[in-house]
Amino acid sequence: PVDYSGSVMRSRLIKLGLNLPHDQRLQLSYLVTNVNYTDANMMNVEKADLWDKLGSNSVRAQNLALDYSYTPDNPLIDFKAKLYYVDTRNDQTTLTRGSSKGYDVTYQTNTYGFQAQNISTFALSELSVIKANYGLEFFYDKVRPDSNQMVAADSAVTASAAESITPRGDRAMGSLFTRLDYDYDNWLNLNAGLRY
Repeated sequence: PVDYSGSVMRSRLIKLGLNLPHDQRLQLSYLVTNVNYTDANMMNVEKADLWDKLGSNSVRAQNLALDYSYTPDNPLIDFKAKLYYVDTRNDQTTLTRGSSKGYDVTYQTNTYGFQAQNISTFALSELSVIKANYGLEFFYDKVRPDSNQMVAADSAVTASAAESITPRGDRAMGSLFTRLDYDYDNWLNLNAGLRY
């Protein structure tokens, strides 16, 4: 066996759905995942202890989502939308090794997002069908690392090396997309898509 190679993962999922009038549905879901594992480094192969423990990680990811769907008896409408929030946190501990002092780092990322799409189906004949899938996506990331690692007094930067690996910052990204699928008698399928 390899020393310090173990990990533990636990997940919990809760869903609550509500069917609304006129072919509508709401669903609230919550997923939390916890992962704990150890960082290790290979030592001199001539030593009895081949592996050395460097530190440990505790990762917690929480996902909260609200889904809405509207699927009436209309081939032009199959609408779905989602609002979601994701909280990802990694608490990392690095042990003292030689002249390098141990330190703690927290990598924290919060994501807020929105998705919406619709599928319209056009029957050209009994055997050929065109489906158009189109919609939009948007998400916003907020990254906030924190560390008690010492920064040299003569350093040109104010953040520690550990914090600089995943720098502090915000990011927003949105896109519009469409995809066309042509199906003929379940043996021929052609598709084309575009995302901007």
